[in-house]
Formats: sequence, structure tokens, C-alpha cells
Amino acid sequence: MGKESAVIFIMAKKDVTLRSLASVAASRAGLAELAGLTFGGERDLYEALGYKKELEGSDHRGRYERGGIAGRIVEAFPKATWRGIIKVVDDVDPNNLTPFQTEWELLQKRLRVYSILLRADILAGLGRFSVILIGAKGNFESELTSISGQEGVLYLTPYSQLDFNIKEYVVDSQDPRFGLPLIYTTTRLDSTGDDKDTDVHWSRVIHIADGILDEQALGMPRLQQPWNKLDDLDKVTGGGSEAFWLRAHQGYQLDADPDLEMNDAEAEELSDEITEFINGYRRIVQTRGIKMNPLGSDVASFKDQAGAILDQISGITGIPKRILIGSERGELASTQDRANWNDRVEDRRTQFAEPVILRQLVDRLILLKALPVPDEEEYEILWPKLQNIDAVERSEIADKLSGINKKIGGTIILPAEIRAEILELPPIEDVGGEIDIEEGVTPDTEDGEIEEGTIAAAEKKSFHLLMNLRKSQDG
Repeated sequence: MGKESAVIFIMAKKDVTLRSLASVAASRAGLAELAGLTFGGERDLYEALGYKKELEGSDHRGRYERGGIAGRIVEAFPKATWRGIIKVVDDVDPNNLTPFQTEWELLQKRLRVYSILLRADILAGLGRFSVILIGAKGNFESELTSISGQEGVLYLTPYSQLDFNIKEYVVDSQDPRFGLPLIYTTTRLDSTGDDKDTDVHWSRVIHIADGILDEQALGMPRLQQPWNKLDDLDKVTGGGSEAFWLRAHQGYQLDADPDLEMNDAEAEELSDEITEFINGYRRIVQTRGIKMNPLGSDVASFKDQAGAILDQISGITGIPKRILIGSERGELASTQDRANWNDRVEDRRTQFAEPVILRQLVDRLILLKALPVPDEEEYEILWPKLQNIDAVERSEIADKLSGINKKIGGTIILPAEIRAEILELPPIEDVGGEIDIEEGVTPDTEDGEIEEGTIAAAEKKSFHLLMNLRKSQDG
């Protein structure tokens, strides 16, 4: 095959691939049009209920910024995933700081890498993907082949799908990156302010897509599945709030004496006074010959309807309801809710956050020589432990276990086991002195006070809680 023929073949192959991608997009748009059709197409539930069939990226961003619960849905998993101190190490011995760990920590502290990864994770949920642009020398459209150490990484900047578009895919089926982006285009990098498109080579980008099914580069926005239920929630809470406003401010029926005589000026003055009264400008109305009768006004509660919708949103998103509407750590959630939630977060760390985000970034930086090769060419990611129960609950469990031996009349569980496994405190000998459970003091202290430094603040709290529980039960 001649050179010209080879070029024609490659271009034809590329054209076929692009047409296939366009066909897939058109097919999915057709499926969206079929959503909500029932009774053989005679009834369109989406149209009847006011649901939007095709959602744009701006729809997701707008609802995230104004939707309240929508923001929680987008942020809950990322914030739980990246909470705490994360370690990237090639030697688990904390006393041995390798060149790889040293350079990574310098990069992490200089650019606040984990904060950037959190932002990119959140942005990935607002569209079908997000990217992290690796700032390095060279033109954006040129391939990035190497970086001179971690100092050569000038910046790491996250962008959403609204700012970065995929211009071209890898169409060679023999390429390991087949079906993945080759060239991106964006207007955010144009310094002239002319909204000029700038091409960016894939080697300068970390591509993040959450919820991937049958497309390698495109995931699913986190608001896509619960979108209709969020519409329902807006209807119930918005309509309910408006109904409360209208019905709580009761109206009045004016009963005028049939023998009342009033000239135009007096009628206008009375009308002005009543208007000011209704609008809250005055609390007294002179009503000579007129009786004001308040109208009945029953205020309906929409709590149950909103709660039912939140239950469905919780089921769709996998976020326990009390964590969905509570604080980020889920203080309002039960122990079982937190345990289930933590299991999901752990799964997300191992199945998405680590391989798709963190390892992709670290591997790319090693490949570009921005980071040294780890010892034995392997490294580990150590995630912080997720706590299912707090200090108060630990103390309650410890208190119950401490009475088992007395009830059974034998040794079932040792105090050291309660201390280590339930309270998660270090051995007594490591903190100096033994704790007298009956008195609540240590022999090494005076006046029953625990010296600062012998037991950490969190351990003190657990100890005192346990002592108070024991005293209340003994009393």
C-alpha cells in the first residue's frame, strides 16, 4: 500500500469511527425521548409531570449551585472519600523516608494535591467527566514527554466538562488508548479574552469519569438518576411553602353596616388603612360601622410527602437519609447507617478514587519523571480509617461489657481487651500508672487529676465518660 493510499485508509477509518460515535449519541438521544412513555406511547409521564427529558451540563451545574440537597448529593461521596490524612508510600516503615515519598510530600504540600483531587472529584459529578490539567513547560497542544522533577509541575488545575470538551478520540483499534480522548479543546486557557479555542494534548490531562458503563471516557452525572425526584421535592417543598405563606396569613371578611354612610374620601382612607394592616405596616384599623371577620386558615404539613421523596432519593444515590440531610460526618445517623455508609465509602476508595484518580496521577508523574521511581517499582496508598462509632458509644459498650464477668461469675472478657478493642486506648503501661476503676484516678496523679500528656485528649474524654456512666449506674 502506497503512502497516499495509507493516508486515505486512515482518514476513512477515522471517519467511520467518528460516525459510529455520532450514531451512539443519536441513539441515546432517541432513548431519552422514549423516557416516560406509557400505554403504548399514549401517555407521556415526563410531559405530564414536567420532567425534562434531555439534561444539559448547565442544568446540572445550576441545580448544584442552587438546589441544596442536590449539592449534598454531588459532594457527599467525594468529601467522605478524601477526608483524613492519605499517605502514598513505597516503604510502610514510617522511619524510612524514601526519595519517592520525599518528592511526593513536597509536591503535595506545595500544590495541595489532595484538595485538588477533591475538587476534580466533585466536578466529575457535575458532568460526564472532569480533568486535571498538568501545568508544565511547552505548548498545550504538544505531547508532554518529561518533567524535570516535581518542581517542574507548575500547577494542577481541575476543570469540569463545561470548560473542557473532547475534540478528538484515539481511533486506532491497535492503540492501548483506543476510544479514549486524544485532543481536548477549551476556551479557559486563552489569555487574550477572545474566547478562542485552545487544543490540549491528552498527555497533559488527567481524565476522571465516574459511573462509567459502556463508554470508557464518559461517566454519568450524579444528579442524573435522582433528577426527577429532585423536581418532585422542589414541587412539594416549594409549593408547600407557598401554601403555608398564603394560608398562615389569614384573610378577613369586611361586614359593613347597611346603614353606614361614607363619602369617597373616607372610603379611600379606610381602604388605605386596611391595605397597610394587611401588609404589616400597622396593627390597628379604625373600622367605624365595619366588622372585620377573620377567615379560617388550616395550615397543611408537607413533611410526610417530602420525607417520602427523600427516602427515594436516598435509595437512588446510596446515601443514607440521615447522612443525606445531616452533617458531613453524619452525626444524625444511626450506628448502622454510618456502618453502611462507611462500607460504601471504602468501596469507592478502592474501586474509583484510588485507581481512577490518585494512581492515575501518580503513575503519570512517575512516567514523566516528575517523581522518582518507587522502590521495587511499587507503592501503596494508605487511606485513613473510617470510624463507625464515636467516643460516647464506645464508652457505653465498654460499660456494658465490664459488667459481664460479674453477671456470669467468671472471666469472659479482660479489662485490657475492653481498653484495646472497644475504647481503642493504648496499654496501661504505655501511659504510666494503673487506673483505679473504682476511684477514677491513677496512682501517679494527685487529687485524682489526670496529668496532661499521660493520656491524650480523646482518651481522657472516653475515660471520663466511662467513669460517669459507672457512677450513674452505681448510684
